[in-house]
Amino acid sequence: QLLEIQKMMQKNKRVIVLGLDGVPYERVREFVDAGALPTFKKLLDQKQFHSLRTEVPPITAVGWPTIYTGKNPGKHGLYDFGPIDKNEMRVVRFHNPTDLNAEFVWEILERNGIKTGVVGVPMTSPFRKKPTFGEGDHLRPDWVNFDEWKNKDNYARVIHSHPSFEKRIQSMMD
Repeated sequence: QLLEIQKMMQKNKRVIVLGLDGVPYERVREFVDAGALPTFKKLLDQKQFHSLRTEVPPITAVGWPTIYTGKNPGKHGLYDFGPIDKNEMRVVRFHNPTDLNAEFVWEILERNGIKTGVVGVPMTSPFRKKPTFGEGDHLRPDWVNFDEWKNKDNYARVIHSHPSFEKRIQSMMD
């Protein structure tokens, strides 16, 4: 699989995986057929947008780790959002990457010299190994929080606290 990715990277300098959590493929098709979502129409026309089969149970905490590790729940080890207190029947804490028994695809790519960016992917924060650039999931944003860039007063602070950040982002864009 890594050789296939490396070949794609040589041909097309960038690959983007955009996941829409909880959005049925059929619903996107309805909007496209109604004339909305022109970018998705282009992706559909180019055969670059597809539906996915989900895992069991069909929840975010199981599906996303399956997508970005390539392992089923029996191998990556997540079956719910977190460990459940059987007395109180509630999630005690949310899972994080240290609970996964598999490598993320971006960890494999980075180890092989391919730059990656990971932004807002569920169940990935805090990062075990930092991607070239990234922002953690909605539960625990970490390493570089792009929201800070929205406020110009924070820009200097972000650059100061992450001196190589601007250079790294620029190299990803070149």
